[in-house]
Formats: sequence, structure tokens, C-alpha cells
Amino acid sequence: MYILVYCPMIVTRGTPDVFVNSISLVLIWEECLANCTGNDLCVAAHTIGDGNCQIFEFGDLQTVKRSYDIESKFAYKIKNENRSTCPADDTVGETVQEIKFLFEILQALFQNFIIGINETSGREVSVEYTVSFDQSSQFWNFQSMRPRLCPNHRYKMFKRALGPWCMAFVVDAYCHNYTEGAAYCTSMPTRILSGIDTPEEFEFLKERADSWNWFNSSSPLYSVWVSGVRKPACVGNPSCQGLSAFSFDDPTLSANPTGFLFNPGKPDGTGEDCLAFRVNSDRTCGIDNIRCDQVRTSDNSTGITGYISVDSVMIVTRGTPEVYVNSTSLVLIWEECLAKCTGNDLCVAVHTIGDGNCQIFEFGDLQTVKRSSDIESKFAYKIKNGNLSTCPADDTVGETNFIFGTNRTSGRQVYLDYTLSFDQTSQSWNFQSTSPRLCPSTTYKMFKRPLGPWCIDFSSNSGCRNYTAISSICTRMPNRFLSGIDTPEEFEFIKGQAAAMRWLNASYPLYAVWLSGVKKPEFVGNASCQGLSHSPTQPYLPTRPVIYSTRGKPDGTGADCLAFRVNSDRTCGIDNIQCDQIRTSDNSTCLGGQVCGISPS
Repeated sequence: MYILVYCPMIVTRGTPDVFVNSISLVLIWEECLANCTGNDLCVAAHTIGDGNCQIFEFGDLQTVKRSYDIESKFAYKIKNENRSTCPADDTVGETVQEIKFLFEILQALFQNFIIGINETSGREVSVEYTVSFDQSSQFWNFQSMRPRLCPNHRYKMFKRALGPWCMAFVVDAYCHNYTEGAAYCTSMPTRILSGIDTPEEFEFLKERADSWNWFNSSSPLYSVWVSGVRKPACVGNPSCQGLSAFSFDDPTLSANPTGFLFNPGKPDGTGEDCLAFRVNSDRTCGIDNIRCDQVRTSDNSTGITGYISVDSVMIVTRGTPEVYVNSTSLVLIWEECLAKCTGNDLCVAVHTIGDGNCQIFEFGDLQTVKRSSDIESKFAYKIKNGNLSTCPADDTVGETNFIFGTNRTSGRQVYLDYTLSFDQTSQSWNFQSTSPRLCPSTTYKMFKRPLGPWCIDFSSNSGCRNYTAISSICTRMPNRFLSGIDTPEEFEFIKGQAAAMRWLNASYPLYAVWLSGVKKPEFVGNASCQGLSHSPTQPYLPTRPVIYSTRGKPDGTGADCLAFRVNSDRTCGIDNIQCDQIRTSDNSTCLGGQVCGISPS
């Protein structure tokens, strides 16, 4: 029996027996595993031979039969937070004791939940599931509840004792009292003003406030209402202290919530009877009690906002789409329509005539929009705002730029160039863009290089391989190569992937992955040749890329191929290693993976 553990996945042999759906991808086994690991909703993967990857999401799969076919590889995912090590390793099954240990693990019942992202809608989702193994039938059994999704991508999901809870931090250009803020929330059925159950939820509010630049000393002071109204018996009663003085509409709030982190001396027993998350004058933040009928705090320093109206990267004006090839229609009010576009990397513009009629345009959909004087014909388009300290005051501003985004259907990263301009004569906005270029799968990360965008995938293998064998894995896909490292950002991506696989953990074996780079023939064995005297095997790499080398490397020895290596002290860097080796010369490190690259198409 051959069993390998690919944390947080248990890898063994099996054949899916009962299932209702699966996703088929042309990936080798290591890439298939990585695809499942990186997909929150994937529970299992299966293949018979490389290039035939079958992905199962929660709810797709019911039973898997153990198999002794060496080609029928099967892996399933478990949560691993409570284990100091992976449940098993690739030596399990060699002795009776180890087999017994493995069976004890597989017989255990894994009952858990996941909070993930639905790749089609971008919404957070919660699924409760059970994974078990039946010794008699030699079947793995998978059971899961129906997925429960947040309303849209703006919501963050939290696990509460009474069930999952979705929270959105929404602001407005205007200030609102408590009743108005609560009314906006209840405009959607079953939605209400939320409380703060845990410190984690408080941190979410703090992070969202920071994303709006509220902690910048040059920004005005703001607050947002949260669920909490003083009980009638406690109004004007200074003896009522703490949270016990307030009632909450939030139905899943704990009896004793820990997320209301109050400002010093708050709440007090004054007539300020409603709760809000507040940014203070010293740019700290906390929960405060404020008069319910106010739209600003008593000292007039702080505006209390309600919901999103204009995002800093959207130019909002009036216009009517004139020439377009496609659009998406959604039943959303205008503020939600704006937020939908802001959160979608590929959205360039939105339009509505009256609330509830949201028209979304992605890059390539829209060509021209005519200025309109109709107050109901709202139109907004997106520009990059990185170099602007404030929003542009003019609705005719344009730009030529590029975007990196994520295709919401496939989850793949996408690149395109675009130009936005305004024609004063025709009073029209013009939108031009190149065709989107996508990475092959969700496991790839896209980078902008001077010679064009480049997709990189970091993969590990179940065994150690030499440079030629690894290079051939990359070239199995047309136009894909072993990748070099162009910038420190690309190096950090590879380092991050290694850390995600626990390679930087002191208790883990030492690994390295091959990169593009073979010493030029005229420099082989020439100790006087130093630095990057190697030939890259890939396009899109500049003449002098940035390389983070291990100290003293590369040297002029016969170690003629480049690799990203985790060192014994768990630092990492680029090393030159003998091309025909599958382990380093000191036998400490397995060449157990590759960094493949491909131009998006």
C-alpha cells in the first residue's frame, strides 16, 4: 500500500463510486492536488494517469472505494489546525504498526465546517460536513449540508455559536441617524443592523475602516451604527452599566458577546442610547454610545455614515450606454450596484434607470456611453486611483492602463490593456480594451513583466527529480516552460508557496524546486564565471532579472542548474545544483518540485 500525505490532504488510492458532479481539468497529479488545496470548496481530487484531474467540491461526492490500482490516485481534504504534524507520511504502510496507526486515523470521524469563497459569485459560503471511513466496505463516505452563501462579495462570514453570520461594512457620502441606518439594513429581507460578537468581528470593522482611510489624520472623523439600543428601563439610569443595559436585534449574537470593545469610560448612563463603531480624534477606535437621533456626535466632530454611495475608484455621473455587446442585469439598488462593480476586478462601468435595475459592464462589453441629462440615468465608470490623493472632480477624466483581475467563472487570473477617454464633441465616453488573457488555472499567479504578463505556478512532487525530468513536466503543456524569477515580488510568491507547504517549518524535510537557468556551455567548469552566467529557457525574462541567491551562490563549480532552495536554517534562496541530481550533494535536500511559467492566453 502506497500512501502519501499532502497536508492538508490525505493522499492514497481510491475510485469515486457515487457522485453527482465533478470538474475535469488537464493537470498532472501534483497540479491537481494544488488546485484542490487552493480551492476552499474542494473536498477531494482523483486521477487515473497524469492529465486527467477530477475535482470534487462539497456536495458533489458521496462515496469512494479503496483501490489497489497504482494509477487510481485519490486525495481528500481535512482540517489540520489541531494536529502538530500531518496525520501520516509517505512511509506509512511499511510496517504493521504504521498500518494500524493509519487505519485508526481513517476510521476517525471528521466533523467540521468550512468557510470559503464561491468562485462563480465571489460570495463567502459555509458548509458543514462529515468525512468517515467504513472498514467493512472499504469506502470513504462524504456527507455535507447544503451550502449557505452570503448575499454578495462585500460580506465577510463569521462562525458564531448560533450559526454562520455575514457582515458588511457600508458607508455613505451623507450622515444618518440610527433609525435611518437600521432601515437601510432591513431594506433587504432578513437583513438587520449587526452586533459585534467577537474580537475577530471587531477587527473586521477596523480593517474596513482602515481601507476607507479613516485612520489617516487628514481624513474627517467617521462612525458607523451597530446593533444596540438602551433598554427602556435603563434610559437615563446611570446605574445601568455595560452591555446589560442594551437590547440587540441581531439574532445570532451570543448572550455575552466579547466583540464590543468600548472606548474608555463607555458605555455610560447618559441619554446617548445607541451604539456605534467610532474612530476617535487620536485615530484609535472603539464602541461608543451616541444619541440615536443624531447624524453627528454631540461635539460635531464625527459624522455617522450609513451605506455606500460613491467609491473612490468610480466616477459617478449621468449617461446612457450607446454601443455595447454584452451586460449583466441585477436587481440591486444604485449603491449596491456601485459596490458590485467596485468588488469585481473586470467590471469597468455600471448603469441604472431607477433602483433595482443594475446593469454591469465588464471590460470588452462596452464601447460608448452618451452623456445624459436625465436625473434617473445614473452611470459610473472605474479608473485606477493609486496616484490621486482625492477623487477627480471632473467626470471627463480618462486613462490608459492595464488590469490584473480574477475571472469569476473560472477563478483564473486575467490581464488586459485598456483606454478610457471622453469626446467633448460627441459628449460620449469611449471604452477600448484588448482581449482578456488568462492564466491556465487557479493555481497560477500572474505578474507584470516589461516583456508582457507572465503566469507562475509552484508545484511539489511525490518524489525527487533531476532538472531534465522536471523541465519536461513543465513542457507537457504547450508554450509552458520552467520559469525564472524576474523580480523580488516573484521571489516572495515562491517563498510564500513554500511556507504554505510548511517547507520553512523546522520539523519538515528540506526541499528545493528547479528554476529556469542552465550554465552557458562556455562557462561550464570555469570558476572565474560568477553571477547569472546562465541561459534562461523561457521567454519574457529580461536580460538582468533580480535574483535572491543563497550566500556564496552561484559559484563556478560543476553545479550548473538553478533551484529555489530551503536551507537547513530555514532561510531560503537561489542555489546552483548539479543538473543530474535528484538530491543535493550532501543528500539533505530533495529536488521535489518545479516553478512552471506560461504567458497568459
